[in-house]
Amino acid sequence: MDHSQTKQCTLLYQTTDYDSSQATLHISNEITTFLRYDLHLARIEKNLCNRVQALPNLANNGIASQSSEYGFSGCPCLASRAIDKNPAYQFSTGSCTSTANENDAWWLLDMQREVDVEIVRLSNNMNNPGRMSNFQIRIGMNPTDFSQNALCFNMSETAPSGETTNFPCLNVTRGRYVSIQRYFPYDASGKFVQICEAQIIPVIPDTSLFNIAPYGIATQSSTYLDGHASRAVDGFTHPYWTTGYTCTHTHHADTNPGWWMLDMKETRTIMLVRLTNRDFGHIDPERLYNFEIRVGFNETDFSKNSLCYYMAGMVQDAATQDFPCLMPTIGCYLTIQRLFPIRPSSTKVLSLCEVQIFQTGC
Repeated sequence: MDHSQTKQCTLLYQTTDYDSSQATLHISNEITTFLRYDLHLARIEKNLCNRVQALPNLANNGIASQSSEYGFSGCPCLASRAIDKNPAYQFSTGSCTSTANENDAWWLLDMQREVDVEIVRLSNNMNNPGRMSNFQIRIGMNPTDFSQNALCFNMSETAPSGETTNFPCLNVTRGRYVSIQRYFPYDASGKFVQICEAQIIPVIPDTSLFNIAPYGIATQSSTYLDGHASRAVDGFTHPYWTTGYTCTHTHHADTNPGWWMLDMKETRTIMLVRLTNRDFGHIDPERLYNFEIRVGFNETDFSKNSLCYYMAGMVQDAATQDFPCLMPTIGCYLTIQRLFPIRPSSTKVLSLCEVQIFQTGC
């Protein structure tokens, strides 16, 4: 891969040429590329100039229903659990929905107004991840016959366990009702629909400067337990490791200090990075301490990328802190990397509860 300063990362535009069985998208530059369902967006935002804002989530003000409720001792597994603002990826926490084990089970959100939807974000539980497999997301004006509504996304695989996944609509899709319905063949774990959180992201006006982090692909130096890199861009800022399960965690055994990287999928001009730290309590509070934020075109040697911000100290426990770049910084890759020296009382672990990245289009 060419990492020169003249590199232009691929701009990914989804067109109407869509084969749901192969998840094949045809790109506007006439190159056909196989894209994983959870890694790309249907539309690239342009000319973003005026204000900083987080991605709005329309699900919070909606009314949720489902085909049935699972008759389990830990229930009622209400449909509203999917919009309680807590992804809590373990079913036992009481924050996930569940239908009964039935054919064509569904979950429905009434947004109470007609909206142009661009992305549906779903959090899958880590206990029975197959209960979010082989499903369709549809959006439209019919609250009973979902087949009459437009297809947003057809998912023929199992959504990642214990993670929040972006499902970009095939085209920007307008409607009042968002349905998620499973179809045959079913996973061995049953015909249930189980959702730990649903977020509905509308089209962002081109006059906004917003958080682009959820649009990228997150990786990190290693992963400890279920602290996946994608948790830092799941849209949740819960600072607690065991409440919501939304923080990343590199491995204690790493030889070098941990790092986290976002592939932003195109050339971006970054102005500000916002980080949310864990609430460590009595645990090592220095897992977001002595680190660099860099932006550039080199995805392997971060030292060759431009320095956005150097943090010599520690982000306060459970705090969200802004790190403005020294100057607007251009690149496709953004990295957060801890540095030597590591205090004797600390480890090389990097842990992030949320990363928000704001660009300028001016």
